[in-house]
Amino acid sequence: AEQGPQQQQQTTSFIKSSGKAKLQKLKKFKQQQQHNGDRHGDSHPEERRLTPQSKAAHQREKLEHKRERKAARTLAIITGCFLICWIPFFLRATICPFCADLCFELIPDSGHSFILWLGYMNSLLNPVIYTIFSPDFRNAFSKILFGRYHRRGY
Repeated sequence: AEQGPQQQQQTTSFIKSSGKAKLQKLKKFKQQQQHNGDRHGDSHPEERRLTPQSKAAHQREKLEHKRERKAARTLAIITGCFLICWIPFFLRATICPFCADLCFELIPDSGHSFILWLGYMNSLLNPVIYTIFSPDFRNAFSKILFGRYHRRGY
């Protein structure tokens, strides 16, 4: 702010010229990359530049993403089952003490039993869900149920 008009103009022109130089260098780099890809006949030059190490790293990364998606799906299913099974119980347990007469008029005794057993069903569903979606858990579960050497024929 203390610079005179002459110095401000020089500073502005310097910033503009250095920005233009960087833009020209970037354009030149992109042109070289395109030229190198066309010269080698590759439709995807970035695939040609992958080394065996970077291909292996890319494969590991893809496998890791696949595992994460599978874990997220399993967790979503387990959480969804938990909520479906236990929310009715907790809502009933929270509301009924405040309006017991209305609660017992609206929900018959069999409904209260069903809500309670629906919560207990979650305990039954968890091992089933884990067994379906996790091979490690499936193997451990079969060892527990059928014995350690069931698959070897002993």
